[in-house]
Amino acid sequence: MFVLFALCVAAISCSKDNSSTPNDPNNTDNPTNTEDPNSPTDCVDPEDAIVVNLRNDGGSVTILDRPLEMNYANNFVCVYDYVTIASVGEVPGIGCIESIPQSGWSNQVAVIPGNGYVLKYERYHESTGSITIKYARIYVVRYLFSATNEGILGAEIKYQDNWSDWFGTPPVVSTSIVAEITTTTAICGGNVTSDGGGTIIERGICWSTSEAPTINDNYANSGTGLGNYSIQMTNLAQNTRYYVRAYARNEIGLSYGEQNTFKTQLDIGGIDYSNIVLNELNGTDKFIEIYNMGNIPLPLEGMYIMKDDYAAGATWTADATVVVPAHSFVLLYSEDAIIDHPEHPEALMFHSGLSSKKTVRITLFMPDGSVRDEFTRGVTGVWGQTISDVRPQSFARTPDGGDWKLADPTPGVANPSFGQPIPQE
Repeated sequence: MFVLFALCVAAISCSKDNSSTPNDPNNTDNPTNTEDPNSPTDCVDPEDAIVVNLRNDGGSVTILDRPLEMNYANNFVCVYDYVTIASVGEVPGIGCIESIPQSGWSNQVAVIPGNGYVLKYERYHESTGSITIKYARIYVVRYLFSATNEGILGAEIKYQDNWSDWFGTPPVVSTSIVAEITTTTAICGGNVTSDGGGTIIERGICWSTSEAPTINDNYANSGTGLGNYSIQMTNLAQNTRYYVRAYARNEIGLSYGEQNTFKTQLDIGGIDYSNIVLNELNGTDKFIEIYNMGNIPLPLEGMYIMKDDYAAGATWTADATVVVPAHSFVLLYSEDAIIDHPEHPEALMFHSGLSSKKTVRITLFMPDGSVRDEFTRGVTGVWGQTISDVRPQSFARTPDGGDWKLADPTPGVANPSFGQPIPQE
């Protein structure tokens, strides 16, 4: 007799089980294993429930692709840090474990016959910032005792390994447009449009100076549930580009919305930029000239240039080294022309082309995002013409921000007071 029983528990054994009440092995109350609406304690086992004899001397069973052990103290023990277990207390059977515990998660918990448990696998993926969460449900049918009264040898348990499918999918969330941008704050949020069949247990935004921010970067929580929400980001660095994404989490996983970007304003400290203007544009030599019409030097830090439809963002942003003297110029060359100007500082290179055969719009912005000056012109058939048949023309202003003319290029020095009118298109 002892030999037969020992063989029964010496190794883990598995079988499919369809009994409606595990404490009723003969299933006398529900032999057809169907729901009985008049029996609130009746629990139908899922078709894929597996019965296992789990020993307490280091035996284990693989659930959620990770080993779950039972030790001599008769505790379930999760071997990996990202696997935890929580008890749901006494239930009639595995089919009555119907929700995810909100607390009580640990790497080990006491094995008690008649109790239900939920096993959770939660793994963070650093490359994407996403989180994979899977669940399994477990029911302890009974202890396994030695035939010679040596005590508890283990437990008979039932488990359903793919219970996560019962809950659905991760949530769906979108990121809102960033608004009310200041030197150190901005407002952004999101819209949780689907809970994935579960419960939205957390939602918010995350931001960073690097792309694809995650909740491991700066983040702020905005509670739970579906719908729109907004959050103010604080303690931002001025004159700095940030990336922001909304996020939402349910019992199955963590999702992110699309990435938006914004740039904080620069505290200009009362600087008057009204004397800063665009002065000369040339699509053959590929340069842009900025002129200071005033009587004092002006720092341009935070001022920036955008080209054409702005889809690619700023093509040049002035850093702290860019100061334009009184009645003088800052000369910017395109990165396309760097081979002809290897000595030109990187701080004075703009990162786009400048064609002599296409229409063009060049806009100069102040650090607070307002427009300081703009040149818009359809230049087809104009750039590339010459006055003297020696050099291509520039669009150039007459001294001190006057009208735009066609004139010989004068990069870095004053433009001539004469020039040809720009032909009308």
